[in-house]
Amino acid sequence: MMTMVVVVVVVVVVVVVDDKTKTKVVMTAVVSKRRRKKRRTQDAIHHDRGHEEEEEEEEEEEKQEEKQKEEKEKEKKEKEKMEKKKRKRKRKEKITTTTTTTKRTSTKNKLINKKRKRNKKEKKRW
Repeated sequence: MMTMVVVVVVVVVVVVVDDKTKTKVVMTAVVSKRRRKKRRTQDAIHHDRGHEEEEEEEEEEEKQEEKQKEEKEKEKKEKEKMEKKKRKRKRKEKITTTTTTTKRTSTKNKLINKKRKRNKKEKKRW
């Protein structure tokens, strides 16, 4: 393999002017970078192709695994939703069975309400 050297030079100039004293402050900086580019021979390119095929196969396997994980997560969510629905149904059933009032309690409540109304009327009279 042959190597090529690329040099990048960037000059940064910063000028700051102070309003009160009218002075200028100038800062300069030179930033240089060296990069080495490798020229590839045909053998190296051919060698990389074999690795690329392997990498593609690995990527496909990873994608399949991700799909399987997503499907499992969806199934879990669906199961949780079904369980929540079942719980809600049970709660509703319990509420309906426990809230049935007997005739005795309903008549008591009526009497209590009548007393309250009477008391209100009497308070208004005073």
